[in-house]
Amino acid sequence: MDCDGTTTISIVNLETGKASEFKLFPNESSLTCFVKLMNIEVIELVDLPDDYCEVVATGTAMDSVGHIFKVQLLYSPETTAEKEQVLADIQAGRYYSASGQFSYVAEEGMLMYDAKCRELSDEEAAGVIQVFNINEMAS
Repeated sequence: MDCDGTTTISIVNLETGKASEFKLFPNESSLTCFVKLMNIEVIELVDLPDDYCEVVATGTAMDSVGHIFKVQLLYSPETTAEKEQVLADIQAGRYYSASGQFSYVAEEGMLMYDAKCRELSDEEAAGVIQVFNINEMAS
């Protein structure tokens, strides 16, 4: 970490070999929202330890005032047990309250890192689903 609180990383394009510097500014900002998960994908990464992978859960989210936006929940389990736990905790087609660090990327929407998810009870989900449906149609 640099003296100003930023972290400098280098990203290398594997096709061209061109390296680019990128600055990170980690902080305690977090996002809490309701999430409707649509798809969950496990991406096995090459050139990394065998059990390391990424789990990407995509869906739509609703913030505290009802705005609807695209969201991806990104997890980086390092062991098979961690991967199985992530996959046991989230399922496509369900509604969750999700909290975690985030980034906004124009093409992808909101990215949440290692989000803590709690599945909504049927009672909680009923109201959330109603507002989701109305606000999605208006978007």
